[in-house]
Amino acid sequence: LGYLLQAANEVGLKIHLGMSMPSSDFRGGAHFTNKSEYFDMFNRLQIGIALEIWEKFEDSTSSIVGIYTGLEENNLPGWVNNKDDLVKFYFEPFSSAIKEKLRSDVTVWSSPYAVLNTELHGFQHFVSAEEYASFWGDVFTNAPGFDFIANQDSMGWQGNSLQNVSDLMKAISAASTAAGRQTWSNVELFEGWPQPCIYPKKCGRAPAPFERIKSQIETESRYASILIAWEW
Repeated sequence: LGYLLQAANEVGLKIHLGMSMPSSDFRGGAHFTNKSEYFDMFNRLQIGIALEIWEKFEDSTSSIVGIYTGLEENNLPGWVNNKDDLVKFYFEPFSSAIKEKLRSDVTVWSSPYAVLNTELHGFQHFVSAEEYASFWGDVFTNAPGFDFIANQDSMGWQGNSLQNVSDLMKAISAASTAAGRQTWSNVELFEGWPQPCIYPKKCGRAPAPFERIKSQIETESRYASILIAWEW
């Protein structure tokens, strides 16, 4: 990491650091069983990591402009129902600590996802685009130090259509703008492999056709000022 930060400084590259997470409980549902304790554990773990990085690489931290929290919230009802604890024990104290103890201009953000393909998943398992956007609007209001989200478009394997993505980004953009936040979007560059493979079939991943990726970029850029992408 030290070499990476040093090189970034030398060439003027800006870095967003992803925070570590506990491996055992991440997907195990513990965050919905003991939610306040779980979110507080994330907060303390990640603040400790960030402070250690700043102390160890003090001369190279000017290239760090953002902190990616990494929890991957989604539009399952459990997240919406636990919004208050998520804000109180994680987003607000973590973002405040980053800005107070490290540097006030460091952004704190998340890259959640939302699934709207009712044919594959069944609508009853997910909240709507409007409810999901409202959830994030409330997060922004109650965690003023938390800066923005870069929503994953869930077209890689979860099966969202371009219309699903458009509906989501329209709602997210409106909620973000109302809260004075930027709108970012996260373009998924992969598909299930070998084809055909989509939810719920278990399979590997491979790069998606460029025409699909181009359509994603065109759709999401209508609503987002910044696009990022990830391969799996």
